Amino acid sequence: MAARMNCDFFVLPCCPFNFNGKYVARPGDSGSQYDSFLRFVREVCSRLGFIVEEDRLSIPSTKRLCFVCTIPPQGLVPNVEDIIEELTGSSTKVFLPRSKVEQVRNCLNVPKDIRLDLTKRFFFKLLEINEEVQNGWRQGGAIELGKLAALLTPEEKQLMKQQCGGLQTFLRNQHQVFKVTGGMAQIRDWREDVSRRFKKSKDAPSRSGITPCWMSEYHPDGCPMKDMCHFKH
Repeated sequence: MAARMNCDFFVLPCCPFNFNGKYVARPGDSGSQYDSFLRFVREVCSRLGFIVEEDRLSIPSTKRLCFVCTIPPQGLVPNVEDIIEELTGSSTKVFLPRSKVEQVRNCLNVPKDIRLDLTKRFFFKLLEINEEVQNGWRQGGAIELGKLAALLTPEEKQLMKQQCGGLQTFLRNQHQVFKVTGGMAQIRDWREDVSRRFKKSKDAPSRSGITPCWMSEYHPDGCPMKDMCHFKH
């Protein structure tokens, strides 16, 4: 709007949204989600040709960083409308409010049968990488997300591309089964997680969950947690 009106402006980034919905940090971005969002806002302003300066407001808020954007002497970029169309995916000059119902694209709407099939496929792939048994249980090995993606069919790859965060988000949603760190996926060993929590709380965990235990049903060695498992057996 400021670019089309050819005027200076001030913006205080708050809730992370892009031009289509909630903002999701881009692959390779460092720092927090909000840090990534700030870089995104600055990049948008710079691409339109504004001189972007940062300031920090004296207000009682954790989000005090603002951008002061001014038009340089030579003016904004000559192809402002092209840049706006590229950023927003629309060339219309009429304001169009975002739909009240935002499409959920965080893998939660992936059909249950597909979700189960993919989870089992990745799970058994990780198991076969390393068959070493430690304390009576096999955790398998770790694998790069790119190699797991190679197990997907073209249709499944397209489905993942339609989700915010793609395959990584899918795996993290299957929190009971997988652990994802540094671009690597592995089977979650709940003995490690419970041991850390037990040391902090000094209270033994109890089985109170209603979600079926994945390890009890699918792992060839069964569940390593026995009576300490959080999930339903």
